[in-house]
Amino acid sequence: PEGIGLSCWRANLGAGSAEQGTSSNIADETRRAACYQKADLTYDWTRCDGQQWFMKRAKDYGVDHFLLFSNSAPVHMTKNGKANANNQNILCNLKDDCYDDFAEFLATVTQHFVDEGYNVTYVDPVNEPRFDWKDGQEGSPWENTNIAQLARQLDKSIAYRSLSTKILIPEASSWDLAYGGTGRASNQIYAFFDRKSPNYIGNLPSLAKVVAGHSYWTFRTNTELKSIREKVRNEAAKYFVE
Repeated sequence: PEGIGLSCWRANLGAGSAEQGTSSNIADETRRAACYQKADLTYDWTRCDGQQWFMKRAKDYGVDHFLLFSNSAPVHMTKNGKANANNQNILCNLKDDCYDDFAEFLATVTQHFVDEGYNVTYVDPVNEPRFDWKDGQEGSPWENTNIAQLARQLDKSIAYRSLSTKILIPEASSWDLAYGGTGRASNQIYAFFDRKSPNYIGNLPSLAKVVAGHSYWTFRTNTELKSIREKVRNEAAKYFVE
C-alpha cells in the first residue's frame, strides 16, 4: 500500500480575516484566512491559493470526496465585522438579515468547485459551534436554533442549483455534545433529527443523515474513548443517522 488511505479532503472557506491583517483580532497571520467573496459581493477565485493547491493535489492523488467548511461567515456579514467574537460575548456572529446571504455564499463556492471537477460531497457551514471564539483564529459561536435557521436557507440555495452536495450538520465541538451536555450547541443529534425538537431539520432534502464531531477531550482513558463513541452511535441509531 502507498499513502495513508485518505478518502476525503476538508477545505476551509475563509471569512476574510487575511484581508483585515492586524486589525482582524488574530495575531498569528498563519491563522488568518482569505475569503472568496469581496465586500462588494463579487468573487475572486484566485484567493485561498494555498487551500486550492492542496485540493488540487488531493484530487490528483485520487481522493474521492471533498468537504468544504466554514469557521465564520464572511466578515461583511458578521455582527461585529470580524471573523471571530472579538473578545465580546456573542451568541451567533451573523447579522440577522444575512442568513440567506451566507447560504448563497456557501452554495456559490460549492457550485464553483463542482464546476471545477471536485466531488464536493459535503458542505459544513458551522464548525465547532460550542466555543466562544473570542480571538486567535476565525470562528463563531452558534446556538442550535441559529444552526437550524441557516441549514434551512442553505437547503434552498443548494436545491436552486440542483447540487448533489449534502449539508453536514452538526460538526460537534466534541463527541459528547452530539448526544448530551447543556447550554449552547449541545445534544445536537436530538436537536436536529428528532421530530419533536423545535430545531428539527431532518426532513431537509439536502441535509446529510450523518452526525460529525471532533474528538477533543473524549479519549483521556480507554474506557472513555470507547463509551463516548458507543453513546454517539446509539443516539444516532435512534434516528437512522450515520
